[in-house]
Amino acid sequence: MGRNDQRAHASGNGQVLQVAGDYHAHSPAAQALAGLPAGPGELVGREERAAQLLALLNPAGDGGPVTAVRGFGGIGKTALALHTAHEAVRRGWFAGGALFVALRGYDPAGPVGAEAAVAALLSALGVPEQDRPPTPEEQLTLYRSELARRTEPVLIVADDAATAAQIQPLVPAGGDHRLLVTSRHTLVAPGFAPRLIDLAELTPDAAAALIAGVLRRARPGDERPRRERAALARVGEHCGHLPLALHIVAALLTADPGLRIADAADDLADARARLERLRHTAVDGSSIAVRATFDLSYQRLPAEQQRLFRLITVNPGPQVSTEAAAAIAELDPRETRTLLAALAEACLIAEQPTGSGCWRMHDLIRLYATEQGEAAAEEDRREDAVDRLLDHYLTRTDAADDHLRVLYGQPTPPEFPDRAAAVAWLERERASLVGAVALAAEAGRHSVAIGLAHCLRIFLNRHRHLADALAVCRCAVTAAQTVGDRDQEAGALNILGLSLWATREFDEAIDAFNSTLTIYRELGDRNGEGQALNNLGLALIETGQYEKAIAAFREDLTICREFNDRRGEGQTLNNLGNALRVTGRHEEAIAAFREDLTICREFNDRHGEGQALNNLGLALSVTGRHEEAIAAFREDLTICREFNDRHGEGQTLNNLGNALLHAGQHKESVATLRQALAICRELGERYLEAKALGNLALTLSQMSRTNEALTYAEQAAALLAALGEHEEEADLRHYADLLRAQPPSRWARLRRALTRRRTPAQ
Repeated sequence: MGRNDQRAHASGNGQVLQVAGDYHAHSPAAQALAGLPAGPGELVGREERAAQLLALLNPAGDGGPVTAVRGFGGIGKTALALHTAHEAVRRGWFAGGALFVALRGYDPAGPVGAEAAVAALLSALGVPEQDRPPTPEEQLTLYRSELARRTEPVLIVADDAATAAQIQPLVPAGGDHRLLVTSRHTLVAPGFAPRLIDLAELTPDAAAALIAGVLRRARPGDERPRRERAALARVGEHCGHLPLALHIVAALLTADPGLRIADAADDLADARARLERLRHTAVDGSSIAVRATFDLSYQRLPAEQQRLFRLITVNPGPQVSTEAAAAIAELDPRETRTLLAALAEACLIAEQPTGSGCWRMHDLIRLYATEQGEAAAEEDRREDAVDRLLDHYLTRTDAADDHLRVLYGQPTPPEFPDRAAAVAWLERERASLVGAVALAAEAGRHSVAIGLAHCLRIFLNRHRHLADALAVCRCAVTAAQTVGDRDQEAGALNILGLSLWATREFDEAIDAFNSTLTIYRELGDRNGEGQALNNLGLALIETGQYEKAIAAFREDLTICREFNDRRGEGQTLNNLGNALRVTGRHEEAIAAFREDLTICREFNDRHGEGQALNNLGLALSVTGRHEEAIAAFREDLTICREFNDRHGEGQTLNNLGNALLHAGQHKESVATLRQALAICRELGERYLEAKALGNLALTLSQMSRTNEALTYAEQAAALLAALGEHEEEADLRHYADLLRAQPPSRWARLRRALTRRRTPAQ
């Protein structure tokens, strides 16, 4: 056996410290009865985990002999273990004693070996050194025998284990004894599978309570936590709600009672300097630091794991998928997953949820990994990794976008089996994809930034991720202007205008479309000119400029027919129909919608077909053909559900409910409108919610349920007022006044508050 200079300390009533290799006997040791170090003064935010751990430690329970608390450095594993161990002893569960051994699994000098740990525990159990056999195997047998002969349960806490090999020899054989382990690794091996308790960062409230508790225990009159609650929350956020980081900041604030919490938060606001500031040095020169804690875990990784740990930080989102990590590292996906799983085993990343192929990293660990990556940027060819990641995202997003655009009978890309799979991937990767647009622009890959923005727009708008849509479109405009590409600039301005239209920022949308139109006319691009005219018409309708909108649509229609662009013609007919309908030219509108419907069916464009049906239903309803309108809305509803288009489903349910009302089917109208209301609230669509509330009020008043109708009308009016839709608000206020007096006999002014769906030109 080689010598190991690491010492294993086992606490107890014994007077022996055991050192691996050489044994130094002192006075005989008594049995250990109270050998635990002091626990934390107060355990904050771990109540659920403490209860879970207590249930596993209970000798009368079925928790098994070994429980391991795992989590990355600084997460509070030892604090939880000691707190729970003290509570278990207080409850009288371990009359045979409670021992503590520090295994120093991540100590730079090397971890404590199992033999040294066993010898130290024998000392604490009262076995004098001179009474121990000479070989490690014999000492292990003696350790197990000592535990086996004790009729009262013994608790052993083994702190900071690095490997299962350190722990396996310490496992009690039989009886009600318990071994509680803490580790930064998942300690499993063939034939050894402890019960695992995973620790994550604290909640924001618990993080604030931890700092406040430390300050008030030091100085009960410290008013800073009460006065600076918002700053306390900021500190917690900057610390990633990591207990070690929070304790460091609490120590700094305790040492300087005049330091405002807001100033401490400001000091931590700079992410680049955050790890350096999360360090505390005591007067005796000892120090604790978050970076040093992470160093211990990182330095134990093999080289290939270190490289992947560094490289995955080039991904801009909060998580990285196995496929994206494989592209970054230029590795096979299966090999990449093996490496990622090893990083997860080391508690440096976590797969969330398990089996998803998505890996997350704590904010402070990410900062640390980024630092390591930048230091090794040349060695890792970090810029090449960024290029590979961007190419991966552009290829996959383009394929997913093809599914959303419905390529009219053409085969879809093989990357995704169907539209649902494409949308699921886009949802999963959304944050990374949005970040990738900005990353591409920063890296000088302007064409990638523009391409990603175009590929993301339909998904982001259709699934109502509108803030993200605006962000990527603005980035695309800037990228195109940076390289001076007027054609790309026009395309980017066009999709920006569409996103502004979706967020109801109509004046800005008109400006964007006018700029698009100007550029396309300068370039002589008639097809682009037609798209810009179509989209400009949409925004003009929303600002009440109906005749200008009709003129724009008719001009676009001429261009579509000039190029024999049947799909563009159908879209423009749909939008022209809406403009005609709001100006009271209902029969012309119905004709336009029916022609668009024919074109959509010709191309098997189910999404366009649904939009045409919805708008046709609105026109039919206004002209009193309610049964035809109901049939159109029901057909559109089927298509919305086929696409999992929740926004469209909410709109169509609202319109269907209104048509059912006017057809005299009041009960079915109420049920339908309640479905619409639920979807609008689920999506946070406040304008559509107001529409549904108004239609519910209208229906309920016809059923003589005046009080309910009044409540819904006032809720709708309040929402419209908050949204700045003052004309419609006035309608509803007037309606509410009528309800207070008597049930109304006419609702003509409310009927025009129906939801409209229009088709933008892509």
